[in-house]
Amino acid sequence: MNIIDHIEKYIGPIQEGWKDRDSNLNIQIVRCNDELEENLNHFLSLGLSDSILSISPRKKVRQEFLFSVRSFDNDSLICYFLMLVCEAVIARKKAVLRGEYIRLPAEVAMDMGFDALYCSIPMLQEDGFSSFDKVDPPVIMVWLIPIYKSEVEFVELNGWGMFEDVLQENQPDLFSISRSKLF
Repeated sequence: MNIIDHIEKYIGPIQEGWKDRDSNLNIQIVRCNDELEENLNHFLSLGLSDSILSISPRKKVRQEFLFSVRSFDNDSLICYFLMLVCEAVIARKKAVLRGEYIRLPAEVAMDMGFDALYCSIPMLQEDGFSSFDKVDPPVIMVWLIPIYKSEVEFVELNGWGMFEDVLQENQPDLFSISRSKLF
């Protein structure tokens, strides 16, 4: 089994993919349709895991990103910001951690309607999806959740554990670009 098989086992068949021809990195963004929910699409990085990233001086991992969205028509914008995130992570050579957030460039934030991407484990996917252990170090799947500026501020003030508690309590539609702000 390779990473593509892993993705397709848990998410569904890859429908299409995009690559930045101007980039020297071997990264693509692929889209899978959700098999249970018609208007839900999953966008994943593919190739980011070729880079080994540091969690600490002694611990290394590989990562791929998952961004899921319901009823959004601008695939190219999603691919653009996912490529930006991949390039930034490779440049810093550090893995993103659970509870970290990644601010989006102002023009992307304006077009998308949210300000940052919150990094979490893929809680809404089947067990087994969150890591791919057939390579060393393993590939960790990171769910990128769109969040607003007020939610970024909440994470900064209260920590990621409390933010995830609020998500659990309120059950917002994390796949909706137009969901209401939590704060």
